[in-house]
Amino acid sequence: MIRALRTLRNEPGFALTAVFTLALGIACSSAMFSVFYAVLLAPVPFADAQRVVAIHTKSTTTGRSTPRLSGGDWSDLAASSGIFESLARYHGGVVGVQLRNRAEWAGSYWVSPNFFQVFDAVPVRGRSFTEADRERSVVVSDRFARRVFGDAASAVVQVVQIDTRAYEVVGVMPGDFAVPEKAEIWVADPPQPQNHSRTAYNYSSVGRLAPGLTAEAAQVRLAALGAQLANQYPENRNKTFAAIPLRDTLARNEQSTLFLLMAAVLLVLLISCTNVAHLLLARAAGRTREYAIRTALGAGGARIALQVLAESLTIGLAGGIAGIALAYAGVRATVWLAPASLPRIEGAAVNWKVLLFAIAISVAASLLFGFVPAFEAMRKNVQEGLKAASGRGVVGGSKARLRHVLVCCEIALSFTLAVAAGLLARSMVELNATPLGFRPEGIVVAYAHSPANTMEKMRAATRFFDQALLELGQIPGVISTGAAMGLPAGRYGSNGKYAVEGQDFKRDRDSLQEAGFRLASQGYFTTLGIPLVAGRAFTERDQFDAPFVAVISASLARRSFAGQDPLGRQIMCGFDSNRWMTIVGVVGDVRSGGRGEAPGPELYMPFQQHPKMANELQLVVRTAGSTQAMAGAVARKVRALNPEIAIQTTLLETMVSDSVAMPRFRAFLVTTFAGVALLLAMAGVYGVMAYLVSQRTGELGLRMALGCAPAGVVRLVLTRALGMAAAGVAIGVALSLAGARLMTTLLFGVHPGDAVGYGAAVLAILGVTLAAALAPAWRAARIDPAVALRGE
Repeated sequence: MIRALRTLRNEPGFALTAVFTLALGIACSSAMFSVFYAVLLAPVPFADAQRVVAIHTKSTTTGRSTPRLSGGDWSDLAASSGIFESLARYHGGVVGVQLRNRAEWAGSYWVSPNFFQVFDAVPVRGRSFTEADRERSVVVSDRFARRVFGDAASAVVQVVQIDTRAYEVVGVMPGDFAVPEKAEIWVADPPQPQNHSRTAYNYSSVGRLAPGLTAEAAQVRLAALGAQLANQYPENRNKTFAAIPLRDTLARNEQSTLFLLMAAVLLVLLISCTNVAHLLLARAAGRTREYAIRTALGAGGARIALQVLAESLTIGLAGGIAGIALAYAGVRATVWLAPASLPRIEGAAVNWKVLLFAIAISVAASLLFGFVPAFEAMRKNVQEGLKAASGRGVVGGSKARLRHVLVCCEIALSFTLAVAAGLLARSMVELNATPLGFRPEGIVVAYAHSPANTMEKMRAATRFFDQALLELGQIPGVISTGAAMGLPAGRYGSNGKYAVEGQDFKRDRDSLQEAGFRLASQGYFTTLGIPLVAGRAFTERDQFDAPFVAVISASLARRSFAGQDPLGRQIMCGFDSNRWMTIVGVVGDVRSGGRGEAPGPELYMPFQQHPKMANELQLVVRTAGSTQAMAGAVARKVRALNPEIAIQTTLLETMVSDSVAMPRFRAFLVTTFAGVALLLAMAGVYGVMAYLVSQRTGELGLRMALGCAPAGVVRLVLTRALGMAAAGVAIGVALSLAGARLMTTLLFGVHPGDAVGYGAAVLAILGVTLAAALAPAWRAARIDPAVALRGE
């Protein structure tokens, strides 16, 4: 190893190039592996995690899973024997919490008393729940305790208020416990769910499997229980249950993105290794005379091969160390770029597992790119080596072909990454160009929660919001105001089945269509720029005591009233009551889930007529001036009207942008990796062509002496380079088409075989190849025939 270091020290240019090339690949792969491990592979922080599962409802007809249970199904599962040691449920989200001197938002979940037993989790202060704590106690996270009460010890016996109900803090959970994600408050719920309907899937559920029971055996028993309930209850005839390891559910929606990014970065690593292999082969060709002389002096082929492998290993380890150093910055940058919705991303770090991964890659890469030069050194013939070392002229043979093959492989892999980057970039362009059905620019959004737990207080909350909208409309610069529950691209919403006149909501339930349910105020559609297609929008007349009315979207009108006038027709939904509503208007379709989600049927209702769901609304304010300044003015105005209101402001444009944060994240990273790959491919092409020109100096000089013009020499070199590029592109096209199906679910409005994406990748490869080959071609054109022939 010391001799290897001495040898490489004498060739600093080669050594630094090889180390940096490898470090680049290892840095990218180590940084991405850090994220991949933190999100998908890192153990969850509770005992016997393999026994903790999430219970989903699964349709036996469509195979579609819903990550929740109905209240009736949960009770039956909890009562079953032999499947679960403990089964718990939870529901909730980010809600307003009233403290002693302020109100704020916090992730709050109502959980059954045995919730913490499922995870075998023990509070760091206080205790967990008993059945006596129902609807009177909470457990808080260590983070919440420190932020609100100073420390965990001070939090116990303190009081927090949610929806006018006071709860005593009885325990503080450790900082690494966060189930569900970002939970800060757990509220004690009764042992049995309040809603026993078998058609309303309101409860998430987690369970600890019985001792000795595998997940596969549990699934068999759940299927049997599902079949039993299907025979017992008509509502259950098309459903069963699925037990999924909890860790597998944490990033279920992001797995395809992470696997794509990991595959992309491994391609970059492979290109790096290929590049270093090419450098070593070129270097080995230049050391033919050295190997021959050492062999003639008695050095065995095995000894020379070991020396070559030692040099390769030195380069690999140096590249690994440099790559790890770069990976620290890469991880920080990736975490900063990652969307907030990516679970457990904050745990990404260069830990010992990542270091082990990087070292393993370094050693494997060293052996990979050092094997061929070492093998060549072992089989070197002394006389042929001395003869080849003293000769000049045309370069050929297996080693030259191998170097060309390696560069073709680099180009093929780079092309594959460039295609993926082009498709994802095109997909982002399509996403950003997609009409939303509303105008997000210039709109301030204020999430507002008014504490209420009785009908009287809920109706008082709706009156407060009516007054707040009037007051907000008086702020200078405000154009219009509105309010909704279920704002497009927002964090709240509801959906379910609906019936139109002529249908029975209970009897025909299986044949009913589904729609999104939204609450809205007068002025809401105008403020968001949602066009009114027919009829009218909501007005001040649509109060709680007035006849119930609804506005439907154009797609719902087409689905349920095709060829008919929907105005004046009756509609009912299971949102909060079974009262029939008269359709008074039709509005345009909107992308409620953000740019990436297609518009669907929507049913809008006046929030004043549905107070049970209206104490938490999103206020929207369209302004002619600065949205940032208006956001502060809105928050101050609402707090001045009622300090108990939890208020949180943002911009609708930000919400829409965040809705495509994951596609933007993967497009950016894949494009970055493709850029690195193209640079490495450029280096590979340059190395081959520069070596080719240096070895063919005599031949090129002879050509020029015989009348070949400099332009012809340039054309000769460029043609050779473009030939390698064409071969690489052909292989790359085959690889890209083979992996096209993997991209399908990640694209929006773009086909995996999109000609524009492939064309852009071809142009990128040609541009990189020509740029890399121009310098050697220019050098070849400036060869002096007399000097070249004298050298021969």
